[in-house]
Amino acid sequence: MSEDTLLKVENLHKVFPGNVYAVNGINFEVKNKQVVVIIGASGSGKSTVLRCINRLEVPTDGNIIFNGKSITDKSVDLNQVRSEIGFVFQSFELFPHLTVLRNVTLSLEMVRKMEPKDAEAKAIEVLSDLDLTDKFDAYPGQLSGGQKQRVAIARALAMNPKLMLFDEPTSALDPELVGYVLDTIRMLAEKGMTMIVVTHQIRFAEEVADWAVYMTEGKIVEQGHAKEMLRNPKEERTKQFLSSTLNK
Repeated sequence: MSEDTLLKVENLHKVFPGNVYAVNGINFEVKNKQVVVIIGASGSGKSTVLRCINRLEVPTDGNIIFNGKSITDKSVDLNQVRSEIGFVFQSFELFPHLTVLRNVTLSLEMVRKMEPKDAEAKAIEVLSDLDLTDKFDAYPGQLSGGQKQRVAIARALAMNPKLMLFDEPTSALDPELVGYVLDTIRMLAEKGMTMIVVTHQIRFAEEVADWAVYMTEGKIVEQGHAKEMLRNPKEERTKQFLSSTLNK
């Protein structure tokens, strides 16, 4: 593993009850400051890969090395892992009974053990960076979908993660709000944030990503430099998927 590799996934398997192979022996790596996109049809195993990396799912077999250490080891501190690997869900996962500010400060206090005043200062800084200055005291139910997703991104960023995972961050949004969230991810890419993004937004992936991975039936069919692979895929299954996606 090279010095600039932040994450390495080795022969990863995830089998669910009923002998369902959600992920079936995949390998890829993510370098520091790199944006990796994972594309594929629904049910191809993309989200399960992210959940294994964040240890929300326990891998059945294989190894995940993050920042030089195996995080599939049984002795790993999961709170530490999750504090360094931010996860943005497609369904926001905000606490509806807490204000925007409190949604962000809670994990800082609980996981990072920050003093409330320091947690609040950090939350205000990150929320302001994402143009949410006027929403500190609002509740999730008072926000648009795009604003909710930005709060979710702010919550993850406030932890100062080394890696950000985005699981279909625009799939729950109305079409007019999609660009709002994509602009945020684009900004993070420009700032050098290391990210893995599961997305169906192929043109966006082509623009922002350094590396692309195409999955189907739990396996990686093709991976390579994003622009090259997304414009001129080598594998027939990749060609068919991209053609069907772009023509929708």
